[in-house]
Amino acid sequence: MNNQYTFPINSEVPTDDARRLIDEAFEAPILVQQESEPRPYLYHKQLESRIEQMRASATEANLPRGTIMDRVLERFTTTPKSLEDRLIDHESVIVGNILPKHELVAQQRFWYHQGNWYLMQVERDQKEYVSRYQVSETDIYKLVGGREAPFWEGEQERLLDAIDLYHREILRNIYSN
Repeated sequence: MNNQYTFPINSEVPTDDARRLIDEAFEAPILVQQESEPRPYLYHKQLESRIEQMRASATEANLPRGTIMDRVLERFTTTPKSLEDRLIDHESVIVGNILPKHELVAQQRFWYHQGNWYLMQVERDQKEYVSRYQVSETDIYKLVGGREAPFWEGEQERLLDAIDLYHREILRNIYSN
């Protein structure tokens, strides 16, 4: 017999204390940790939190200076946009320009705001489409016109890839200071 699997046998009789401990161990309820619900999108929810943290710590220095005309127009705007709104505008343009788009789409923007991801596409004939996505730790929902809409084939995977790209690009282009 192979010695690595044999253990010396102690011929001593267990003491009363040892018996009591063994009895208590076997009478104690066995705690079985229930398997938690799979959370396939937990990572993407964490990215949302990171984006919100980056925005909260951002300053004017994180935004591009813009042209003189942009600054003049901003002064005449009746209600100036908040820093967060301007950051979101900037983020949406950066990532919208990088994402692939259909040949009929003239312009697109992609952004995150308060638990929702948005994809706005403007076609060459000026028709505008906005899809809103809500990502939880376990599910992804698509809303168009305020109603739940079906996903087309591969859309969820492309959304998750876009979220990864969004985080990487805004970190590199805006929040790298």
